[in-house]
Amino acid sequence: MSGPWYLSNTSVFCLVDEIPTPSDPNGHSISCTIRLALDRMGYLGHKKIWAFTPKKQSSAAADPEILHISDSEDCRVRKMLFHIITFASSCDVGEQNNVIVISNKPPEGEFCRVLHTLEIRGFNVLLVQPHDEAQVLRSADLIFQCTTALDGSSGPTDFDNIDRVSYPSWEIDPDPDPANLDDSSSSLHF
Repeated sequence: MSGPWYLSNTSVFCLVDEIPTPSDPNGHSISCTIRLALDRMGYLGHKKIWAFTPKKQSSAAADPEILHISDSEDCRVRKMLFHIITFASSCDVGEQNNVIVISNKPPEGEFCRVLHTLEIRGFNVLLVQPHDEAQVLRSADLIFQCTTALDGSSGPTDFDNIDRVSYPSWEIDPDPDPANLDDSSSSLHF
């Protein structure tokens, strides 16, 4: 792998029944909220977000990164799988890439097989499984809290949490006479 996960391409695929209208007075779109959550999780590389929903948003609240599919949920799942596979096939071999799936239903069948295959091939695969998708898409904090690894284990590190930051500690020789200092008496510890 040539690049660290946090600088790699990240594609987010959302399977949602309803796109909430922004509750934020600044009118943050869903893609903006997801990008804020990705930043909090430490994903700094190129980000692409796809949301598959049966209902079209009003033009005033439209998010250009949302793909509207008016067919059944099964059709939306198949189209989402197509886009996941297309993303995966466009990635360079040996590069680590990230796939994040947001859905209130656990992946099963072909969907589950595709995600596990991506993980075997070196993709970092995360799931966001909210109980209330309309609420989770309004808040970067809720997206972060609902995120787990594909196997259900722990979620990502919170890079906004100040308690996880390390600070350097300088240890110096207490002898104030500079003639008595040598290079081995000063060190930097993390």
